[in-house]
Amino acid sequence: MTTIKKGKPDLRKKVMSSIIVRQHNASVIVNPKGEMKA
Repeated sequence: MTTIKKGKPDLRKKVMSSIIVRQHNASVIVNPKGEMKA
């Protein structure tokens, strides 16, 4: 679970599932099935 602090206004201040990529200090938002959210 993650919260979005920067980015598009429609995504900010929401709690979503994500996968953390440690090499790039980033994360990818995913849906409940584990697929990337485009």
